[in-house]
Amino acid sequence: MASAPQNVISSSKRPPRTECGNCGGSMPKAQRMFKGIAFCAACYAREFHRVPCVKCNEPCRKHFSAYEALCRQCVIDDRRCQRCERPVPRAALIVNDKPVCPSCRRYFRPTKTYKPIGHASCRVCRKYRFAVSRDEKGRPICRLCSERDRTAEVKASYDAYWRAAAAQKARLAGVEINQAWVSDLWDKFAATEIAAGNANVFALKAKRHIDFFVRLDAVFEFSAQITGLSLCDTFSVEDLRRYTKPLAFLESQGFEIPSQAEKIAAAESARIRRMLLSVRRHAHAATLTGFAKQISAVNGNRKQAQLSTVRLSLRPAIGLIEVAGAEPISQAHVDRYLRAHPGQRAALSRFVVYLRGQGFVLTLPPQKRPAVRRATAIPPIERWTEAARSAVFGEAASAILALLMHGLGARLALLLAMERSAIAERDSDLIVSINNHVFTPDAALASALRAYLRTRDNKFGDAGMLFPGRHRSQSMSPPGVDYHLKRWGVKAAAISGPTRLALKIHATAETSPVP
Repeated sequence: MASAPQNVISSSKRPPRTECGNCGGSMPKAQRMFKGIAFCAACYAREFHRVPCVKCNEPCRKHFSAYEALCRQCVIDDRRCQRCERPVPRAALIVNDKPVCPSCRRYFRPTKTYKPIGHASCRVCRKYRFAVSRDEKGRPICRLCSERDRTAEVKASYDAYWRAAAAQKARLAGVEINQAWVSDLWDKFAATEIAAGNANVFALKAKRHIDFFVRLDAVFEFSAQITGLSLCDTFSVEDLRRYTKPLAFLESQGFEIPSQAEKIAAAESARIRRMLLSVRRHAHAATLTGFAKQISAVNGNRKQAQLSTVRLSLRPAIGLIEVAGAEPISQAHVDRYLRAHPGQRAALSRFVVYLRGQGFVLTLPPQKRPAVRRATAIPPIERWTEAARSAVFGEAASAILALLMHGLGARLALLLAMERSAIAERDSDLIVSINNHVFTPDAALASALRAYLRTRDNKFGDAGMLFPGRHRSQSMSPPGVDYHLKRWGVKAAAISGPTRLALKIHATAETSPVP
């Protein structure tokens, strides 16, 4: 076998080829890298235009999406390592489109973690060790814990660790407190939490608890100043919900803490302040502020409106001034707001009365009384006659089924088994024969039956079943009939009475009516 010529390069020695990020073509080496995209020589010449450098005025190429043009030397001079910020003439690594110098490259290498085989967290000591056995539930146990029962020893060590950590946290946090009486409260609170067995929770939440006592130290000079109202003024409603344990500790030490009513009042006051603050730059802000002061003041009966009432009255008032904008409030603005929010008429009445006192001519539209629903008898024959003439045969069949079932009192299965010959013409009248009983319907029922028969006979002829398309033993459920009735706007519960009054069914002399 002849050997390959020496001047032919083997395929395994060829340099790796890559794809152009612009055209997708193969290339041995990228001509230019821009924003993480490799450009081949053709795309580089097409996408990068020749322009002068903005710094040295030397010719260079700039991508059409770049903000400014810099030549290669200016780019190298301005390039800094993203870690040490030293100049990087030749980048050793590019991380997030930023260069890294060779000295800092080792800090950006991906860390490789090797998980030891057979290691797991021990159920007893919670250490990550080699598991030599497992308990009845399959949980791993290390060698030391499997040799003897170390549950009590581990628990004592665990509690001692967290008690020491909590005590150290308390000492470090107490440095932020200046007054002695607040510092004593903090020490008692920390000792109470640690003694109650919550050392681990206290150590993790010490920063939150110390913020409460630091606030006390900054606001109050004496412990006698701490009351429920003063705490509501010092802390927001969210803070009162957050500092549950410090408040419970103050109560155990004999201090007065905010009651539920005081918390609700503080929350309502905060909402009112936020509402007034949201429209402080509005053209009618002064009017709204005066309205809030008036409804909050004590009236002639020496009664003061509740804060929730003030808030509910301010909401439609703010909506009205937003509708008015910079224009003076007029009756058109009131009507426009109530058309968009008809349920706010009663809530807006206080603001309208206040505006009348300020010289505005405004009235509220008369309150609409709820309409009294009257039971009206819908003539079902007209609805069913229209349905019987419909092009959809299923609706016409269901209409006649519902008419006969509710009007004559016959069962649905009996009606489905009727033949076409059960309805016949005799002396310009229709005769209906059901289960050896003969009936003569009135003109309204006859009109509906004739309309149905014309639809049926045109499609299936004048022989066979009265309701074709079903087997003799196959039944139609009453909910199926009621479904079509609802589509025609007729309630099934209102069919029986109006139907019997409109049909006036009479049996022949020789037979008795169908029960």
